[in-house]
Amino acid sequence: MLQRVQLKRTKGWKMPANTVKVDRTTKWGNPFVPGKPAPFGPTKGQIVADKRHAFVLYRSLAPLNPKLAAEARAELAGKNLACWCPHDDHYEDACHAAVLLELANERVTEMKLTHCTLTGVDAQTDIAGIKNLSAEFRFVEWGFLYSPKRQGMPGRYPSVAMLQNAFLHLPADVRVALHVCGQGVPDLLRHREQVVEELVELVAERGGRVQLNFNLLDGRVTLTDLTKFLKRFPALTVITQHNAANAALATLLWQAGNHAVLFDESGGRGQLPSGWKVPMPGIACGYAGGLGPDNLEEQLELISAAAGDCSFWLDMEGQLRTLDETECDWFDLGKARRCLEAVKAGMAA
Repeated sequence: MLQRVQLKRTKGWKMPANTVKVDRTTKWGNPFVPGKPAPFGPTKGQIVADKRHAFVLYRSLAPLNPKLAAEARAELAGKNLACWCPHDDHYEDACHAAVLLELANERVTEMKLTHCTLTGVDAQTDIAGIKNLSAEFRFVEWGFLYSPKRQGMPGRYPSVAMLQNAFLHLPADVRVALHVCGQGVPDLLRHREQVVEELVELVAERGGRVQLNFNLLDGRVTLTDLTKFLKRFPALTVITQHNAANAALATLLWQAGNHAVLFDESGGRGQLPSGWKVPMPGIACGYAGGLGPDNLEEQLELISAAAGDCSFWLDMEGQLRTLDETECDWFDLGKARRCLEAVKAGMAA
């Protein structure tokens, strides 16, 4: 059972496992300080009388702060919380950490997942299997990778011919996304390569989405390029990865109604983040990084808590693959099914 822990300076005392400090040395500390003016709220500017008063103010206002609640769900869910306040009230735990504990573990009533994107469909993937899973799990989206250098090589980059065939002949209710990688992104944005432009047009015609995988800091893609592309395809959802290299994009492109961001802290390296981010206001957001059949049930609950009342999608790739005897990895529909079943169960919980 999760609990509020009292921090101690006693020699030899250690904070218990699975515990996060939330005192005023952290961003989680109670902003209402005894003897000082209240920084916000209906009593702003008035002196906070004592510790009890500070707690009452926090208890009254914290649940009204959606950003705080969402961040608590994203970063503190499933954790014990530690503060210096003593357990000296027999009727309630008069510590702001007790309030945070409730906020962090408050269940969102409805999971607003729009897509579960399974990326890396390849030459050995059974197309009939894709159709069957799409009929069974209406929320699944199949991600196809395009790279001008790697296209048609064994593994996760199918040939252009296969991509064209899939986008032309898969049933209209099978959701697809094209993930453009490497040099394919600047080629697309600057009209250098007809092949990738035609693939994007095919995806757009069937109501699919396009993800552009690039590093803004390497200079090959500019904000001007992206803005022009978004205007060229106003009905097409264009996804960019949100990480340290691309952090400025969401702010710079906020006026583009067809821009979406995928939170991927590891930049496509398939590593779980330290915590799932709160969605950006007014921007469609998705989550990726280290997700797969072995951890999706647990991580989906944490992602849903971070997303709160906002719609979101999931994207996963690396953990959906299985090595063959030549050490080449292939898309595994069995692992795909396990992920989809985990999502379905999470949505029904």
